[in-house]
Amino acid sequence: GERWGGKCQRDFLVVNPDGGLNTCPDRIEYEKDNWPNAHDGVDAFQTSPARKGWIKVQMIEHVANHCQSCSFRSFCRSGCPITDHQVHPGTGECAGYRSHLMHVYLRVIEACNLHCAHCFIPNNPKRMSWDEVMAVPGQVRAFAKPGQTVLFQLHGGEPTLLGPEFVRKMCVYLTQELADFTVRFSIQTNLMTFDLRWAQLYKEFFNANIGISWDPEIRLMRMGR
Repeated sequence: GERWGGKCQRDFLVVNPDGGLNTCPDRIEYEKDNWPNAHDGVDAFQTSPARKGWIKVQMIEHVANHCQSCSFRSFCRSGCPITDHQVHPGTGECAGYRSHLMHVYLRVIEACNLHCAHCFIPNNPKRMSWDEVMAVPGQVRAFAKPGQTVLFQLHGGEPTLLGPEFVRKMCVYLTQELADFTVRFSIQTNLMTFDLRWAQLYKEFFNANIGISWDPEIRLMRMGR
């Protein structure tokens, strides 16, 4: 719900250590449906009755009537059927509204050291300047309230091309300038620049919120283009 925008049943895939597949890490502990295994292939997963059943729950059965006219339904999809961010009773701030306010997407750079087939960002030298970073706290305060949790997602391009020193400076600055908020960070990276400097930075600021896109066939095929 709040983390994924309510689309996890369609857009996410969880691969478990035993090869078992799922669409939700929160539901895995009590998942009773008969999901296919990774060895069965992607077609078996896409067409499995378990997946289709949960899509139906998320998109149809779980939607409350008052959500139909809500301008934030495109973000929350009426919340999550299983977590604390469940469908809202109709008054006050719902999980979808809070998610819309608190999740701040920062496309910090559009350059990349790979050219993966699935990427929709044009590879070019655009990047956030320090002046633009300094403007972020004021922009956040224009719509969020002190005391809320703000998650900054660093995206690209490849964010690590900014260098660990710049990213560290950004994290420190945003945390200090938004001291009356709970500030968290996540990053989407291909890990091609990973070293001990990044490991330390991820440990200090990112709390394991590291998103990794990985398709070795695409990357080997398109590297250097």
